[in-house]
Amino acid sequence: MKIIKAVCMMILIAGAAVYTACAAGETAQVSPGYPAEPSAASAPSALPPTSQPTPESAPEPTCEPARRSIDDMIASMSDKELIGQMVMIGFEGQKDMDKEGARLVRDDFVGNVMLFGWNTDTFEQTKALTAKIQAYSRNGIPVMIGIDLEGGKVKRFPGEWRPALESAQALGKAGDARRVYDQYRRIGEKLHEIGIMIDFAPVLDIAKKPSETFLGSRMFGGDAEKTAALVPEAVKGLQDGGVASLGKHFPGHGSTPDDSHQTLPVIRLSLEKLRSYSLVPFSAAVDQGIDAMLVGHLLFPKIDNEYPASVSYAFITDLLRKELGFGGVVVSDDMRMQGIRSRFSAGEAAALHILAGGDIVLVGRHYVLQKQVVDALYQAVQDGRITRQRLEESVRRILTLKRAYMDF
Repeated sequence: MKIIKAVCMMILIAGAAVYTACAAGETAQVSPGYPAEPSAASAPSALPPTSQPTPESAPEPTCEPARRSIDDMIASMSDKELIGQMVMIGFEGQKDMDKEGARLVRDDFVGNVMLFGWNTDTFEQTKALTAKIQAYSRNGIPVMIGIDLEGGKVKRFPGEWRPALESAQALGKAGDARRVYDQYRRIGEKLHEIGIMIDFAPVLDIAKKPSETFLGSRMFGGDAEKTAALVPEAVKGLQDGGVASLGKHFPGHGSTPDDSHQTLPVIRLSLEKLRSYSLVPFSAAVDQGIDAMLVGHLLFPKIDNEYPASVSYAFITDLLRKELGFGGVVVSDDMRMQGIRSRFSAGEAAALHILAGGDIVLVGRHYVLQKQVVDALYQAVQDGRITRQRLEESVRRILTLKRAYMDF
């Protein structure tokens, strides 16, 4: 009888040891070859009969493979892979990526894709499209797929939303925080369902006379404090719906009637004026924990008379990161726009954006420009103009954002 009790005790202790090793977390290891049960060689060859019930064998514990840390992933990535994570492209087509876009994701490791109106028709069509985009990634890191779905003027999936989405202007006039939260959560839930990870919303710009700007109804309004009270609800709504939020167009596009798609707006405001008005909604978004920020192609000569905000260290690092305390992902406005291309090539602007503290360069269309950006960033690293440490800093932010909303 003593022998039986001893053997049973050995079984229980062995099972408990293995279970404890699994439950202790990713760092716990089970020694190779450790027996879950006593081996035949160590067990007695014969046991006297007993009326005691034989103890049931405990189910063998299963240990989930440890998820790689972001730092380990970054350490194993080539310069080319790091650069790919810092570029976001658009493409032609609704059923699949065009061959050039697919090549950039597959061969240049581009890790972010933007969907535009020409890519999207219905929810079901877009869900199938996002699955095809993900299939082109070959380094185990999912593609961050984004869209600019604001409601109102910037429409995606027209006819699919019932009831229809309201514009930011309509929400701003109503001034109902719950209404803002509900709409953005509704957007977030649907985007998450169809495979989109980040919404380029909400618009954080404000203007004394919104109708006199090209943004118009895309803004909540002209009152800084009232807008700042609604912005957190939009951010929370998207996040609670399961997607990341991106504010735009830092540091504020509302003080000019000029459209940065067509020209480089010149805004002659001092930093003090900017802080007291335009920056108020952006500060509220940062305080709420907004995930990403898009920086506009806007020139503020009283603050930086050489570089537009999208490629300005004074705006991205000094103002957005240090003063406002933003630690998330910084994205450039589209490098196709004349607001930046009137001053720099797409490749040079991409390098300047990264050197200024930005993380992702957006090029929404045209393979030639997209390839130019990828190649220019790689060349800047080879020349020593951009260090690997600088790449790793941005990719750490990007992968942290991806891991917050995607499983990998």
